[in-house]
Amino acid sequence: MINLKSIRSIPRIGDITAVLVRHGLEHFAEQLGLPIYQKLRTLISGPPGLELQSTLPERLRNVLQDLGPTFIKFGQVLSTRHDLIPEDFIREFSQLQDHVPPMPYERVAAVLESELSQPPEKLFRDIEHEAIAAASIGQVHRAHLPDGRQVVLKVQREGISDIIRSDIDILYYLAHTLQTSELLEASTFDPVGIIGEFARSITRELDYVREAQNMVTFRRNFADTPRVRIPEVYLDLCTHRVLVMEYMRGTRGNRIDPKTVNGKALAEIGARAVLQQVFKDGCFHADPHPGNILILDGNTICFLDFGMVGRLSLKMKDNISRLLVSLIGRDYDALARELVYVGEPVQEIDLDRFSTALMDTLDPFYGVALKNLDLGLLIRSIMKLLVQHQLKLPSNYAMMLKALISIEHMAKTLDPEFDIIQEARPFVEELVIERWHPQRLMKDAHLGLLDFASFMKRTPSQLTKLLHKMQHGNFSIEFMHRGLDPLSHTLDKLSNRISFSLVISALIIGSSFIMTTNIQPTMFGYPWMGVCGYMAAGFLGFWLAIGILRSGRL
Repeated sequence: MINLKSIRSIPRIGDITAVLVRHGLEHFAEQLGLPIYQKLRTLISGPPGLELQSTLPERLRNVLQDLGPTFIKFGQVLSTRHDLIPEDFIREFSQLQDHVPPMPYERVAAVLESELSQPPEKLFRDIEHEAIAAASIGQVHRAHLPDGRQVVLKVQREGISDIIRSDIDILYYLAHTLQTSELLEASTFDPVGIIGEFARSITRELDYVREAQNMVTFRRNFADTPRVRIPEVYLDLCTHRVLVMEYMRGTRGNRIDPKTVNGKALAEIGARAVLQQVFKDGCFHADPHPGNILILDGNTICFLDFGMVGRLSLKMKDNISRLLVSLIGRDYDALARELVYVGEPVQEIDLDRFSTALMDTLDPFYGVALKNLDLGLLIRSIMKLLVQHQLKLPSNYAMMLKALISIEHMAKTLDPEFDIIQEARPFVEELVIERWHPQRLMKDAHLGLLDFASFMKRTPSQLTKLLHKMQHGNFSIEFMHRGLDPLSHTLDKLSNRISFSLVISALIIGSSFIMTTNIQPTMFGYPWMGVCGYMAAGFLGFWLAIGILRSGRL
């Protein structure tokens, strides 16, 4: 856990508190344990701009936007977790943008020279000084290799990794505080676990070598698909902060006019590409929104930005096949069991009640024609049930669902009659057939026998160790009582206020005794020590009153 004293010495804490107060969320700052003097400094510096007309999700989105790249990325990651947060928050966080002014070229050249160990002019020709795209983590410049091939240079911003690491430390501290606070029912979504997932995700996104390796993998997977392009990456020129890849000339999907292209063909190509990634390759682009897809000549699409990639293991694909078989067969009891098995229940789940809720939610979708079925609405309906029953999905499943929703939305924009269920059918059938193929079943049986043999081999020695501990009095059982942390936190705050009040009372009583004496020196005819004691008691009393009033609990 992050040390509170070290956190409070970071000026960034003051920035976070100021932004929360400016957006009318000072109660959050209080509950999250942010230092009171920072809030007083904020109030002294100017009146907070309370957004009383805005909803809570809108204010939280504005807070994340104002706090910069780490918090914007965090909001974007949360926008994929339909199983964790309500839909009104999802909608707001999906609007977060990280467009920022680009770095001056002089700083870009300095990063290139530092990373590549020689002046960029020796490795590239005609580097364009003006960035063609800029975001909070990096920016992109066009250039040519010495042999004339046109490339783009993706260069990471100076100091961004240090900023993100510092912000992640603060997020960890806030998550630990939130876990024991009364602000939210934190036990339902494990804030520390969420920050851990986010930290791993953004750390991978900061590593351009990893992104280059992802591109190599995708390029290999689509080598035999002429209508899908992945830029060639030049590994010998890539570092952890510099990525050099082939320049692709085209139009981004969010700038295309569906009337000027063959929308039906492009929708099929894009959807099939993502479906192949998910159901066949097990390695998929986790954010295939229109801005990350280029439309090239000849009804060809090109995927960009491979910093966020999801992966599905063989076991995960098996789980998906069982879920799909239960869903297609309308076997809600089996579907409930599979979801509980795949997910991470926060508490004991009543399977009968969960199965009934699934039936009530999903039955209306079976009467809809496939071409009219809204996959996004179907997925969001299931995710809403997971939130209600406090069932979390592992992050890779959540990213997979987000990818499917994103590509369906883009496909529907290009072709309103597009039917993603029909496109997915052959991939799903292949996945199910592969799962229940006799050769696969024999392999599973063989592995099961090996596991059982290993279990039988280990069990006698483990039982012997257990009996030995019991015999010598070394056997112990630990119990963990859940639900006492909020009470402990409240009692801690209460005892601090009582102690504070006693100190103030002692100052007033002591100063009153001193005021009846003739102790020198004096101030306005009264003993100086007594006057100072009253002033100190007044200041501390005012501070305590402010803290109580701002907590909203008199």
